[in-house]
Amino acid sequence: MSDKAYRVRAVKCPHTISDEEVYEHLKNVTASLDRSWAKIESAKKIVIKMNTMMPEDKLRYTGGRRQELVDNSVAEATFRLLRERSDARIVLTDTQRSW
Repeated sequence: MSDKAYRVRAVKCPHTISDEEVYEHLKNVTASLDRSWAKIESAKKIVIKMNTMMPEDKLRYTGGRRQELVDNSVAEATFRLLRERSDARIVLTDTQRSW
């Protein structure tokens, strides 16, 4: 077992906020994660499992935003922040299961 003190951060992000506010929330909540950012900044490749696939008839929304899956605003804010902090190649992947 590691003796490192890990940090986890969370922030409430209401479905009514703008894309820019989603980005600012993400930027602020991750700012202090120095060890994680150091790894990301030195990476050559970053692979992200998106969690966005589901049959259209099973999707649920609140105020136009997906409930169970990653919302477009969150994905876009994540990519923007990664691009600001890293020159790594970013690979997006997902899986589809049988419904």
